[in-house]
Amino acid sequence: MDQDMQISYRRRRWPIRTEKLRELYRAEAWRSAVLFMVVGVALALLLQQALLEGLRRYREGNVGIMNRVMQGEINADILVSGSSRAMFHYDPRVIEAETKLKSFNIGRNGTKLHEQLQLLKLYLRHNKRPAYLIQNLDMVSLTKNDDVTDPKQYIPWLNHEEVYRPLFQQKRYFFVYRWFPLLAMVRTGGMQTALLGLFQSGRGQADVLKGFTPQDLAWDENDFEKFKAGNRSGVSWQIDPQKIQTLAELIELSKKNEIQVVLVLSPDYREAHEIFRSRNETVQAFKEIAGRFGVPFWDYSDDPISGDSAYFYNTQHLNRTGAGVFSKSVAERLGVDISNRRAPGTTMVGDLK
Repeated sequence: MDQDMQISYRRRRWPIRTEKLRELYRAEAWRSAVLFMVVGVALALLLQQALLEGLRRYREGNVGIMNRVMQGEINADILVSGSSRAMFHYDPRVIEAETKLKSFNIGRNGTKLHEQLQLLKLYLRHNKRPAYLIQNLDMVSLTKNDDVTDPKQYIPWLNHEEVYRPLFQQKRYFFVYRWFPLLAMVRTGGMQTALLGLFQSGRGQADVLKGFTPQDLAWDENDFEKFKAGNRSGVSWQIDPQKIQTLAELIELSKKNEIQVVLVLSPDYREAHEIFRSRNETVQAFKEIAGRFGVPFWDYSDDPISGDSAYFYNTQHLNRTGAGVFSKSVAERLGVDISNRRAPGTTMVGDLK
């Protein structure tokens, strides 16, 4: 009887022991899950910081220009601004050799006028003001487009209010990018750029060429004929009053900082002019803005460079040879202006040294 009671007691205890084991197992599983999450988040944060450092160290293209501006590395006397037509057309080494003034090209591929204005503001905040600003103009400079170009260039600098605030006003998703930069890098293609930046050593091509990106490409007549055939009715666009105001603000900001602005319409292939139906209206708008503010406007529409396809690789962009010839022309014209300002009885704009 006693033996039967002991067996019955042990049987009653088994469910209790089993339930305790289950509770211990669940507790251990929760601890493992929490530990896994903590380690995962820590590793993700470490990876994020490493990739942000890689983006900050990258030296080429739009990302490289943004990094130099924010790190205050440029401090040029002659600054070139614009889109790809600035980036590909102006060789600061040629300008520097002619003028004897430190020159740099902060043109960024694909950027619009509002982005160029914002970059100038950042430049003046982090670098000494230049004496001259060469603002290159395009046929699309005054068209409506408020997109953000190549957003990965901004990711390492979103903790700076002067970078973040204008971007957030344009695109609300920059709020997410600011707080989750790893996600931002994945979405914008910044991962590869960041990895390249981590393993990049020494001076890159953009350092040697001072922001200039020469294009080793040749003109293709067959491509041009296809372009003409595809646009027999021409290409037209509307001028956006807001973009006129943006250009005016850029000039006013420069004048406020005692920077001599030169507006330049760099060469585009003359035979294509008639295809762009709104071209004359756009050029006239550039002239009117320059006249209103009393700044030079250098129009290369009728320059011999614009008539020679050997200097181009497409209708809007010069190749390396064309950029060299054009940069020499700009340098010589600047040299004359600088000499005049240094003449007895005149004051050098921007306090050039």
